Amino acid sequence: MKEYFNELEQFKEENAPQITEKQRKELSTFRGFFLYMSVGPFLLAGVVFVIVGLWQFFVSCSDEKQCTELVTGIVTYEDIDEKELYDSEGNVSGHSVSYSGDLLLKYVYNGEVHYDKGSYLKDKKHNADDKIDVYVDPDDPEHIYMPSENEKKEWIELAIAGAVVTVICAAIAISKKRQLKRDIAAF
Repeated sequence: MKEYFNELEQFKEENAPQITEKQRKELSTFRGFFLYMSVGPFLLAGVVFVIVGLWQFFVSCSDEKQCTELVTGIVTYEDIDEKELYDSEGNVSGHSVSYSGDLLLKYVYNGEVHYDKGSYLKDKKHNADDKIDVYVDPDDPEHIYMPSENEKKEWIELAIAGAVVTVICAAIAISKKRQLKRDIAAF
């Protein structure tokens, strides 16, 4: 039986297809291209998540340091149309209020009324007349910060998720590249 396997190995070596160095490079390039095309987008997405997560975390920390004056803001609508209702005799019988447009945050700082039209009003599903704590930058009252319990945590989680994806993709790419070199060397 041992002789049979030895003969089989010898037959394989004698009849194995021999490829040129040029063919070996072409095969390596072809397989390497597909390796990077399959792993590359995920690797890039992981790096982007890390960058965006860390950037937003540091922006949030910076806003928190700059905006130190606490005021109470009120959520309102961009357009409020108040009308008086009249009865058939022409007497005022009530009021009608209609709201339209986007939500705005109205706050007063140093006696001046300010409005902020931030996307956070939609994201957190605030309603008209909700009162919200707002921190104002004393040097620039238009610059505000609205603390969220999970804001910094969410940005760090995004950065960590991106780092995990990046490490996994890099490990897969390195592993596949080593396998590719072994496969090419076997020819």
